[in-house]
Amino acid sequence: MATIISNSSAKSLADSLGQVIGAGSSASKVSIYEGTQPSGGPDASGSGALIVEINLLSPPFGAAVDGNPGGTISVNGSPSGNALINATAGWFRVTNGDGESVLDGSCGGINSGADMELSPIMTVSGQSVSIQSWDIVMPEG
Repeated sequence: MATIISNSSAKSLADSLGQVIGAGSSASKVSIYEGTQPSGGPDASGSGALIVEINLLSPPFGAAVDGNPGGTISVNGSPSGNALINATAGWFRVTNGDGESVLDGSCGGINSGADMELSPIMTVSGQSVSIQSWDIVMPEG
């Protein structure tokens, strides 16, 4: 039999993840890379050049809401940074304020269905890149 968690537990877990991301002595950040997300998660070495680093607001996420099903946290604001190179974004890595890797995910353009949606997805060096949509869902059931 599978482990099943309640909606309130899923929301608590989502809130906890938001706190882990927001922990540390400086701003948490998202590093956006070109190429394919590494299969080994945030402890694996990634491929692709760094496109942009984006500092997150404090706190980085709002309180968890019912994702029906699951608990969902959404990024606060529309954080942005300036592209370092001309490239197409493929994946991201999140580090907390102490520089510890927390999670990786896919990124794509608006309405792409990627974990994080950016504008623009194809960057030009010096151009502003902003997070348009980023929700993290902790499943229930």
